[in-house]
Amino acid sequence: MIGIATADDLVGVADIASWYFYRCKKLGEFNRDVFCSTWQRLLQSGIGLIIKRTNGTNVTEAIGVIVFPDPFDGKLAAQSAFWYVIEESKGLEGGMLHLEAERILVERGVERIFMTSLINQRECKVGQYLLKAGYMPLEVVYGKELAHG
Repeated sequence: MIGIATADDLVGVADIASWYFYRCKKLGEFNRDVFCSTWQRLLQSGIGLIIKRTNGTNVTEAIGVIVFPDPFDGKLAAQSAFWYVIEESKGLEGGMLHLEAERILVERGVERIFMTSLINQRECKVGQYLLKAGYMPLEVVYGKELAHG
């Protein structure tokens, strides 16, 4: 079942975020409380939006986006913060969740979306899907932990 996540869904989204975070070797440590409180504030403010898929009980896929006016031309834009898919599910299921996310964003007046794709074993599949869906590669993001002290 596909729908918009609420604050009540954040624990389930955090479950797959944690699962994904450790498999993708992201920078830092995953903090469930920080994830949930941050997304609760983003959802309440209307800046954040999470579209989720459930199997009736658990969240199996989720796309989180931040909505903002593009600082270059003022058009309403969305930037993906994550696209988590539990491998035990049916994968991207033909991009159904992504298409629903785009539909909801259009309804909300968003004019462009920027999708992030992690550099991991799924990147090729996700990249090919996004290219077929009309996206174009725009930039590469590099990350680094900064030393303090």
